[in-house]
Amino acid sequence: MHGNENDDRIRALMQQRTRIEDEIRRLDSRQAETRRKRELRRKIVAGEAVLAHAAKDADFARILYRILDASVGKRDRALFDLDSDLQASFDRASADYRKPRNKPPGPSGRPK
Repeated sequence: MHGNENDDRIRALMQQRTRIEDEIRRLDSRQAETRRKRELRRKIVAGEAVLAHAAKDADFARILYRILDASVGKRDRALFDLDSDLQASFDRASADYRKPRNKPPGPSGRPK
């Protein structure tokens, strides 16, 4: 009879261990997903800032072009809807940014 109680206890502990291991896997997975999402968001924000700066600063755009030209393949360039010639894309973006904008009139009715 004593052996039966031990077998039952072992079985219960093994089931408990299985539940705990499953919960650990779920928590690890959730934590890894949170890290991936945070890293992706970080890259998006940094990329947005870099591209916005490149659109404003032609010198920076040329530096960025050299960096991207050395590390980005044609497939990835297409993801960003860029020409195969990144320099032309940045030159256009910089030129567009530097175009005079129609400023809304100030309080006197004249453009600011």
